[in-house]
Amino acid sequence: MGNKYCKKLHPIIAQAKGASNVWKKLEAVRDDVEHQIWWQLKGGTSSFWFDNWTKEGALYFVDNELVIDEEIKVREFTSDGEWNFPKLQEFLAEETVEYIQDTISPKLIQANNDKAWWMGETNGKFTVKSAWEETRLKQDSLEAYRYIWLKGLPIKISFFLWRVWKRCITTDDKLKRMHINIVSRCWCCQEHKQETMSHFFLTSPITFKLWKQFAFYVGFNIEGRHLQHIIILWWKANAPSKLQGIFQAMPAIIMWEIWKRRNSIKHGKHISYSRMVYQVQQTVHHLIRVKYPWFCRIPPDWPAVIDLLSNYKPKLHYCKVIWKMPQHGLKCNIDEASQGNPRISSYGFCIRNDRGNLVYAQAKQIGLTSNMMAETIAIQEAMKYCLGNNIQNVTLETDSLVLKNILQDVWKIPCQIVEKVEQIQQIMEQLQVQVLHKFREGNQLTGFLANAALEVENQLEFTSFESLPILGRKILNLDKAQIPSLSIKTRKIQPT
Repeated sequence: MGNKYCKKLHPIIAQAKGASNVWKKLEAVRDDVEHQIWWQLKGGTSSFWFDNWTKEGALYFVDNELVIDEEIKVREFTSDGEWNFPKLQEFLAEETVEYIQDTISPKLIQANNDKAWWMGETNGKFTVKSAWEETRLKQDSLEAYRYIWLKGLPIKISFFLWRVWKRCITTDDKLKRMHINIVSRCWCCQEHKQETMSHFFLTSPITFKLWKQFAFYVGFNIEGRHLQHIIILWWKANAPSKLQGIFQAMPAIIMWEIWKRRNSIKHGKHISYSRMVYQVQQTVHHLIRVKYPWFCRIPPDWPAVIDLLSNYKPKLHYCKVIWKMPQHGLKCNIDEASQGNPRISSYGFCIRNDRGNLVYAQAKQIGLTSNMMAETIAIQEAMKYCLGNNIQNVTLETDSLVLKNILQDVWKIPCQIVEKVEQIQQIMEQLQVQVLHKFREGNQLTGFLANAALEVENQLEFTSFESLPILGRKILNLDKAQIPSLSIKTRKIQPT
């Protein structure tokens, strides 16, 4: 298809008249997805104009007035591992050249081809799902769907509730509106009244009894209410957080059992009321096991479930955390601070010797970014400082277990930070850096410095104990005295 429609043109600008429907569809989605493909520079083999190697989109759409050669490669704008600025300035605007200089390393590995990353996924791998999310037209999400599609509830029950909410259940009144002539009969009551959605799901004697039994122990009054009002009453009930998740699933579970009973009776089987109650309680039991797997004993009856979840208090686990002095060399602690994710962020790092004395500390605000990126920048700046000052045998401590595993190649690198992580790993090999994980309670000094940098625009630097703020000196003295802090969590803590 490339030979047929592109010929000598790059695929992102090729326009084919009289093309097949497949090619027309590809053209329709091209502008939406092409900017999601980022080319990481390895050997500089990407197209200078038409590939997105700057993460800002193809340069053809930014500075297209001077496009003269489709086949020109990025490596043709580098020389001896440096950008050829006169040549860049000849083709690009000044602000674009400055951006390239500040953010993109020109050090290329000639033997390698550039690597393509799909920015729609964190792992950088293309999926049809993420491409669909990029191209489809989205409507504003309805609040009701947040309660319909609940985590832990079987998908068939959530799907059934979605059909009920949209009034797409094939009850007799629905069939009549579709001009299908039938003799209507409600299978859930002995009076054999006309089957309507309201009567079938709420007002028939056995279904109303089922709703009332479960609502009674919660304190809900369902007398005189419409079906939709009762569903919303369960959804928005004011209850403890653990119980609230169960309340939100109750309308779906109750109506699912009512629907199952109706179909069983219609096809010659008999389902008693007590069986319906049992099935509802079993589904609730299963939901609790999925949502809260740490509960060992879940009572079978509804009142006991309410009592268990209403009075639940998590068991607290604690662990002593001490900032340990390095046995040899220096220790570098890093941390980040932010006002949200993503929001205005800052980083901080401090280097201390084997006596706990401060060697150097730095903190700086870095603008709008994510927590992961801020933590990565903190490590990158710390490693650059160590490399510039020839500091060998460094122990690097971070409170981010994710980054520790990424740096040690246990986890895959997200595409957003791949360039910085690869640069960090190269420096770590030169300096023989050991990476350790430390709970935040043992990393308080860098946390304090990072938070202090959020309030100022200038870079903060500290080279001695006396240059630290008062609170920073206090934290440093506590660390030197080996006074522990407590890490308190609702899960078991593995000491580090």
